[in-house]
Amino acid sequence: MESDQPPLHIAGLIFSLSVQEVSLELAPFLTGATVLLVLLILSAFFSGSEVALFSLTPNEKDQLSDNTDRPSKRVVRLLENPRALLVSILILNTFVNVGAAILAAILTHDLALAMSWNPTLT
Repeated sequence: MESDQPPLHIAGLIFSLSVQEVSLELAPFLTGATVLLVLLILSAFFSGSEVALFSLTPNEKDQLSDNTDRPSKRVVRLLENPRALLVSILILNTFVNVGAAILAAILTHDLALAMSWNPTLT
């Protein structure tokens, strides 16, 4: 037995937010969603950097040391103090992840208020 309501998709949600009289202003919500996307991309960048830099084999590190280009020299210089590098990457990633979690909670709360969802969410 199918329900009378069609499934709610993201496009339908955005359309309903702009058509219905709701207390959610679309521009700040979309700005917050864009910032959230940027934070998630930064988190992926920091996580990928950690994996890429700390999975280098000794042979690959030697090859980088032999190169004369600036990026190779920069990587070698960063790897001279691996503990400080790891701490820096992890702290930055933690700040970004905490910011993303807080922003996601705020956006969800605002959306729940605007759409009159379950009062326990608000």
